[in-house]
Amino acid sequence: MNNSIEVIYQDLIEGASNSVKAKLTILRDACESQVRGKSTDFSIATIGLISQDLGGIKTQTIRNKSRNSQKYQNLIAAYKARYSKPVPRQVKNDEPINLANCIEDTRTRLMVLDLIATNKKLQNELNLLKNVQVIELDHRKEAYQDDVLALDDKLTSQERKALTGFTSDHNLKDIGWSIGKHGRLVDVNGRPVTKPFFVDAINKLSVISET
Repeated sequence: MNNSIEVIYQDLIEGASNSVKAKLTILRDACESQVRGKSTDFSIATIGLISQDLGGIKTQTIRNKSRNSQKYQNLIAAYKARYSKPVPRQVKNDEPINLANCIEDTRTRLMVLDLIATNKKLQNELNLLKNVQVIELDHRKEAYQDDVLALDDKLTSQERKALTGFTSDHNLKDIGWSIGKHGRLVDVNGRPVTKPFFVDAINKLSVISET
């Protein structure tokens, strides 16, 4: 046993009850088993489990806020100061995981690690969404061109000119008609003489003849 730890141990058992001395002795054996195994883990959780296996106090007893529990914690702290290696500082992005791994309570540590993993996953998904470019495709022009080609195959240029000339301002004025709502032709009394979108259809033919 390290001389400085022996001094601390003797100081802790001095004046203690036989029960406390026995618990400190088993606790020391638990710490010494870690030293022999060249382990640097001297956390209260780990030493408490080893102590319990040796018939000594449990982890919760060590953590209790009492005078005797302080003795147990001081003994473990002495071993930790002597044999635990300093944790090397990791890169910044790994710090949350390192901090979580320092949590002694297993259940709490796992919950924190799960939260860190979930947060990282959501952050990655958010970054992917930021990189997505929304491309809107307008198929109306393509469909319109198909209609144009279909009509162009069925009508001669003279037939197209005859239709488009019928709805010209000059021709409508001569017969007393005009263009009403929804592309209808209406007479002098405003009564519709064609179905809706009649003029729209004729105007499309005008575009065809220009192309």
